[in-house]
Amino acid sequence: MATNFNAPKLLIYDSLKLVYLGCNDQFKVKGVVFMLRGGALNWWDSVVAVEDHANMLITWARFKDLLYDYYFPKTMKDVKEVEFLLLTQGSMTVVEYEKKFTELSRFAPNIIHTEALKIKRFVKGLCKGIKGPVDLQRPATYAEAVKGDLIMDKDVFTKAQLSQEVMSLLLPYLSSIVLVHNVPAYALFDSGSSHTFISTAFVHQANLVLEPLGFLLSVSTPSGSDMSTSQMVREGKLSLHDHTLGARLIQLDMQDFDIILGMDWLATNQASINWLRREVSFQLPSGQRFTFKGVTGEVPKVVSALKARQLLQHGAWGYLVSVVDTSKGTPSVDSVLVANEFPDVFPEDLPGLPPVRELDFYIDLAPGTTPISRAPYRMAPAELKELKVQLEELLDKGFICPSVSPWGALVLFVKKKDGSMRICVDYQELNKVTIKNRYPLPRIDDLFDQLKGARVFSKIDLRPGYHQLRIKEADISKIAFRTRYGHYEFTVMSFGLTNAPAAFMDLMNRVFNDFLDLFVIVFIDDILIYSKTAEQHEGHLRQVLTALRGNKLFAKFSKCEFWLDKMAFLGHIVTREGIVVDPAKVEAVTQRCVTFGSNHGVKLHCPKTFGLALIKTRGT
Repeated sequence: MATNFNAPKLLIYDSLKLVYLGCNDQFKVKGVVFMLRGGALNWWDSVVAVEDHANMLITWARFKDLLYDYYFPKTMKDVKEVEFLLLTQGSMTVVEYEKKFTELSRFAPNIIHTEALKIKRFVKGLCKGIKGPVDLQRPATYAEAVKGDLIMDKDVFTKAQLSQEVMSLLLPYLSSIVLVHNVPAYALFDSGSSHTFISTAFVHQANLVLEPLGFLLSVSTPSGSDMSTSQMVREGKLSLHDHTLGARLIQLDMQDFDIILGMDWLATNQASINWLRREVSFQLPSGQRFTFKGVTGEVPKVVSALKARQLLQHGAWGYLVSVVDTSKGTPSVDSVLVANEFPDVFPEDLPGLPPVRELDFYIDLAPGTTPISRAPYRMAPAELKELKVQLEELLDKGFICPSVSPWGALVLFVKKKDGSMRICVDYQELNKVTIKNRYPLPRIDDLFDQLKGARVFSKIDLRPGYHQLRIKEADISKIAFRTRYGHYEFTVMSFGLTNAPAAFMDLMNRVFNDFLDLFVIVFIDDILIYSKTAEQHEGHLRQVLTALRGNKLFAKFSKCEFWLDKMAFLGHIVTREGIVVDPAKVEAVTQRCVTFGSNHGVKLHCPKTFGLALIKTRGT
């Protein structure tokens, strides 16, 4: 069997020439056969003889299959597939790696049959210095991944030149525990520091007496900023093993160490540092020498902000992570009494389109209204990428569908509390021509009047509540929106529609009509269950969850709270003793207030729990 890998390449080149010449498939076969030479021509003669067909009867697709089967038998394809699976960048440049990846990928079509799988396989084989940053960028296409890698490949060469300097910063430092006035202190031996410093926190901890330094000392930090100090501990006493040495300790607001033993102190005590053995030798005034061994440590697991900045400036990679307190553990539905009987009410995500209900959301327009359409907003690349992802999610759930409506609102993003972005449709123009639904929303104080005597509380927060109510079919076209990736319309109630709160409030009142003001209060999609005793609460909670299950309404368990004697609800703290305004909400509102003068009112749009407040200022 032949294994001439160049033959298929020649086939590609020659076929491309024929494509440019506008040849059809029959003439492509004739044209390529005309260009065959040597062993390839002998192969073709044998094909014609065996199949007993004229070459013009063999299709272009059949010709290619025969050629590849000859030059790449199954055993060779299997070898190449394994080679592809084991392919890594190694010592290759990104250009070389991408070329090899493309060459071998044709032998593994089932492994990378989608763009996402191709990107994942390509990035997986990159060297560590390139893979991490490119993976964080989450390229949407294979071309983006390759482009990002080429940029990173140039950076890696520069960073390699700096690696020695970076490693010098990462080397273990010489530190140890010493006694300062008989109090253990974490000390750093630093020949790069001109003075000896003691932290303000340790001064208070050891009850040391500060004296004026006599002048203002300005200290330059590694970040390039300056810190000033004017106080010191004049006669500090440091104990190293059995020896006590004096020191003048300058107070400094520092975080990483209790004390930094600088060059002034090291020189006074004729210190000699062996960095390799991590030892410091001292000579006492009597001429006697002794050796102090510091802590032999690894690179610290925690570095200061100054050290981190140094490392980043010298080419080190930084990764942003968040710390979560897991000491209390994350509760599950199974661990909550009564709620564990209704796991289907707390799914990980909405299971799909809501059922057809007694009430669907409708849009009544002012007489004479004509369709309103606007061109899409310009978006940054990151926003476009996120838009594409969220559109696909909404399409998969059936919450949106392609549209040919003459209506077209604009799309934008709103940043959520956790930093992620949520797609929002700007329905301002539609809202202006919509007849307002006058369905009454309850007053907050009226709701709380029902809580007197309650001692046990549970709160249920529905998953995107608005998405659990369908749009009346005749009105779906009115809430269409335009994007860079197409024209779509919602099939469920969307955020931003003027009558959405009233419509959902109407739905909630119908669902919980038998329980309202007895043991349930509802404000749009927030549900509070209250009871005087735990025994009552068990029954009340079960009735509410049964109603949710029966109406196929779903809650987000992570935002629900159960069996508490105190909880936050609608901007207030609800307790056994009574109700008070949530201080956190008050602070959030006051921070958003703006004063214009003694004769002006400031209209402030607050969260739904505070309504629309008019703040009147007074002159001074």
